[in-house]
Amino acid sequence: MKAARLLLALAVALVLVAPTVLVAQDQGQAPEVRVMQVTTFHAPQGEERQKMMQFINRVIAPQARNNPHVLSYRVATHYYGANSTEIKLITEYADWTSVEAPCGEPCQTWAEANIPAEGTPERAEFNEQQAAWIKFFLAGGHSDELYSVNMSRAKN
Repeated sequence: MKAARLLLALAVALVLVAPTVLVAQDQGQAPEVRVMQVTTFHAPQGEERQKMMQFINRVIAPQARNNPHVLSYRVATHYYGANSTEIKLITEYADWTSVEAPCGEPCQTWAEANIPAEGTPERAEFNEQQAAWIKFFLAGGHSDELYSVNMSRAKN
């Protein structure tokens, strides 16, 4: 009797698993999986937030656009709800190696061409914007979440 139950359980398992295995074989390769980094921090409405957002527009976003390891980059600000202070930086990478890889020469070249020289009026404005960034992002704290994204489920 035990042997019959074991045989029946194996048959049921085979019937349940076989279609999944066959479908996976039909699909060929495993789906492409990318890494999404979602960084969250908070900045209350006001002049300092505006300066911090100018720093994102002036330095952080262009650096991400120039980074050859970044596939896409977005800055999201809270649109509706109770917490209008929330800001999310959403960065897409091909894989974990790309997350850890330095930008290198493209970002260095960009910085040399776009960061204002010390002692100029533009540098004073840059320093104010950078101070706001440091206040809200570094000193104020942020969180980083990493997600795997199965691209077979994505809309391109």
